[in-house]
Amino acid sequence: MADERIAAGIYALLALIIILPLLGDGYYLALDMQFGPNSFADFHFEDLYGYAPNPYGACLPVKMVLAAFSQIIPVEFLEKALLFAVLFLCGFLMHISLPKELGNSRYFAGLLYMLSPFVFVRFLAGHWTFLLSYALWPLAIKLFLDFIKKPEDNNTFAKAALITVLASVSSHGIMLLLIAYLVVFIMYSPKAAPFRILAKRTLLLAAVVLAMNLFWILPALLMFDDLYSPASAESYLADFGPNPGELTVSLAVITMHGFWRTGFTYTKDVFGLWHIPYFIIAALSALGFFVLLKKNGKCAISLLIIFIIGLLFSLGSYNPMAWLFNIFEQIPVYFIFRDSQKFAGLICLVYSVLGAYGVHYLTEKTGGMKKNAILIALLAVPIIYNFGFFGLLGQIGLTQFPEEWAKADEIIAQDNIPGSILMLPSHLYKEYSWVNGYQKTAGNPESQFFSKPVIIAKSIEMENVESDIKDPAGDYVEYLFDNRQHINNTAEMLLPLNARYILLDKMDENYIHYLYLFHKVGGVENIDLVYEGETVYLFRNNLVTGPFFNPEDNRSKVEYYEVTPAFYSIDGSEYSEIVFARGYNRFLSFGEEPVYPWNGLANGFAYSGPGMLENRMFNYTLIFLLLWLFVFVWLMLRAGKDIVFFAFALLAVYILSIEGVLGPAGLGWIIILSVSGALCFRWLKKR
Repeated sequence: MADERIAAGIYALLALIIILPLLGDGYYLALDMQFGPNSFADFHFEDLYGYAPNPYGACLPVKMVLAAFSQIIPVEFLEKALLFAVLFLCGFLMHISLPKELGNSRYFAGLLYMLSPFVFVRFLAGHWTFLLSYALWPLAIKLFLDFIKKPEDNNTFAKAALITVLASVSSHGIMLLLIAYLVVFIMYSPKAAPFRILAKRTLLLAAVVLAMNLFWILPALLMFDDLYSPASAESYLADFGPNPGELTVSLAVITMHGFWRTGFTYTKDVFGLWHIPYFIIAALSALGFFVLLKKNGKCAISLLIIFIIGLLFSLGSYNPMAWLFNIFEQIPVYFIFRDSQKFAGLICLVYSVLGAYGVHYLTEKTGGMKKNAILIALLAVPIIYNFGFFGLLGQIGLTQFPEEWAKADEIIAQDNIPGSILMLPSHLYKEYSWVNGYQKTAGNPESQFFSKPVIIAKSIEMENVESDIKDPAGDYVEYLFDNRQHINNTAEMLLPLNARYILLDKMDENYIHYLYLFHKVGGVENIDLVYEGETVYLFRNNLVTGPFFNPEDNRSKVEYYEVTPAFYSIDGSEYSEIVFARGYNRFLSFGEEPVYPWNGLANGFAYSGPGMLENRMFNYTLIFLLLWLFVFVWLMLRAGKDIVFFAFALLAVYILSIEGVLGPAGLGWIIILSVSGALCFRWLKKR
């Protein structure tokens, strides 16, 4: 235990040093990671309420926990704590997952796994959920191996299930982990006796993990055809395949580089002798393979197979095995992953483990002061190889959101009408000159800043993959733009989007072409300019009075009451038809009647008297989310009868959530209290 505490302190210190440039006032805005003052507002939980699935993994519970903490801790602090935790776990969990007999050689594995160029560029790109899953891989593989050796042991079963579920925070991360699981199972199962019991228990483990992931898998599958339109494998590989820079593709991938996006500076770009520490890493890994082959052949061969799989998939279209690429054309591997270099995480895993064995072998061959000197020198190699991680080569800094955004949001927040904000020109990714970093492209940070929902574009706008998602709202905005010279009723046209406010970004050179829709010499009926700064216009649409409108008379108000974002009570209307201004969702129903796509854009339904508009997907998601929590606590306690009372408590949680008493933050507190209570209960039982 003392050794583990020292290791925890060392990795915590390293993680703290890395995030030093991010300590202070402001947010870290990256390509795919944006946090802001309203990051955990209820309108960000469309995956909970059933309007948009999250195909990227089981991150909903994490978001809820963060939402709970955001009620007492500033969001900008939570963001930095999250980044610190990801880096710390990468090093520490690799360290404690290796056999204790390796001693201080385990630091080599932890340092390399934490500080590799692969982790570095993912950190800069903001892929925190993937890195969190990646951090859990070493411990997950160790616990899965323990389960294979003792499949009937409920303790090993529970640990393997829990860690696998936690690694599901990223769909990409869990799929890569399952590849490693499959290799380990194939290599170790023949001598696991009896095989029938192992197979039965493994299927049970798979069933438990699947059941605990249904809250995000089921919506993603049921809503797939309505939302996604995959491009070809060739298109994904052309845009998101490995980018070697000045290296060859194979060398870039095998040295843990090759991220698809240009513009990031690696340590190798400023350190001409970078190949020397890499060759030492490769040599130590090769030595470790032969050492491990003698001690544990199955483990060594498993790691070699995992390395080859990671290498081949990372190469993408540069793969020398043509038949494998033909399979990719039939199976949507690169639609699921997009970025082929994610598979290089498996390469880092293998380098780290085998490298520790190589270091251990060399240090054990020497004694006295030489042993310590050699150990220190070898432990310095991963740090030297990517020393740019410390300071991040000046590529990022803390960003303060524009003051004009804050002034605009003061006006928006004071408006009691629950409308949305249409940001124009609309792009999923664009450059923001005020972002304090070398990379200024970010994915809609405005959606994290403003106090009401922001209507965002969904097209990724790459050269070969313009879009792989269906975006009726984006198509509608494009239609308005293309026909702006003929549109004189902008306010009415924006009703299906529930666009109460329009924020026009003057920093975008194309903003002037949108201005005609909202700001003509003679004025635009029902559109008011409520704020103008040097960089933005803010317009208000006075026709929007809520998410419901009557298409027969756009100026009349529909009376409604919001129970939750998934349940609305419609009352007091005398019209035959009502439109709910959200993207069409076939899980919506008004009473017993399903809604229909209104002009392919929103949800229409026939009105025959007061009733309830309900999104059934919320029910499914909530039930399976509570199932996740129930099984999670059950696995923690390894309990039988003790868990019955918890089941009744979760039934009460379900009712309170349906009635709108508990929102995402409230459910986050339920998760925190449940897991904390289970930990305390286990501690008391041990005492």
